Amino acid sequence: MIYTKLSFDTAVQYNELPNLCCVKKVKNKHVTEEVFNTLGQIFFAYHIQNIFGLTLLHKHFLLEGDEILLQTGSLSDFEQKTISQPVKVDKLLFPIQGSNWKITSDKSYMPYEFKLEDEDKKIDLSTSKIHSFLEEFSGKLNELNLTNIFGICAIGKDSFIPSIESTEGRKNITVPFTDSDKSENCAEAVWRFKPCLNNKEKKIITQGYFLVCLLNCWGCHSGRQQYCYC
Repeated sequence: MIYTKLSFDTAVQYNELPNLCCVKKVKNKHVTEEVFNTLGQIFFAYHIQNIFGLTLLHKHFLLEGDEILLQTGSLSDFEQKTISQPVKVDKLLFPIQGSNWKITSDKSYMPYEFKLEDEDKKIDLSTSKIHSFLEEFSGKLNELNLTNIFGICAIGKDSFIPSIESTEGRKNITVPFTDSDKSENCAEAVWRFKPCLNNKEKKIITQGYFLVCLLNCWGCHSGRQQYCYC
């Protein structure tokens, strides 16, 4: 089952996510190209690659018990800059929907980041295709012991713009990614899968980064100084 709305422990679920530097180290140690290929095959088997992406589970900062992390939209179309920030649940003025999900111990998908509801871009989660994908994907992550590393996120088919995200205080700022942004202080955080056109018979899947996060403060994805003991 995939949930789209808030639960009573949304902030707790979010705060339990690892810091970016920690999960990056674990991912680099345990996740090979073969693993990416295996996961990518599942996306393609159900034609989900333009609906969901693979995301690296991590938190940006801690949330209070009555807060959620909400993408509040673009500051301007020209800048293509978006902001995500904590919002108190009782201050929400518009309907929201999940945008990033983690897999729980009962194989449910629990949202931990949200965006404003958009009927034109809303994913129909009731289809048998999506149900089958979610079941197989959660099963494979459990089999590979990767449920604490990867989740899924919604990606629009018209929004494949590689981006870089940084944290300023308790705000996440996302802007289009350029080659000049490449640095050891970055971590790939969202991937979308596409077929390798040079080897159609073997159906090799390549993953292109969709979102890169900037590591701050000794490797933690946070605007505050904090040590990481991973």
